[in-house]
Amino acid sequence: MDTALRSRPSDDSPDDAAETVAFAHRAGVPAAELLRADAWLARQRARTSGRTAAARLSTRLLLPLGICTLPAFLLLAVAPMMLGILRSGALP
Repeated sequence: MDTALRSRPSDDSPDDAAETVAFAHRAGVPAAELLRADAWLARQRARTSGRTAAARLSTRLLLPLGICTLPAFLLLAVAPMMLGILRSGALP
């Protein structure tokens, strides 16, 4: 049963249930467990693709966030501190 599910294409087309029922009929087994396994597999693939898309999005957002945040940090935190140190004459 498991190998039959793995040998099927990975896309979830609308007629997957009909193919599963036809397979169960040809094999002479109840279709309920095969349909449950198909549903579980479809949910697992959807979860995996969602997590993969979220991981890709986080890496794509990292560069623009760094480009915007680093200059702001330098201007708002480091530059005033350096100006304060230079004005006080603490550097020899």
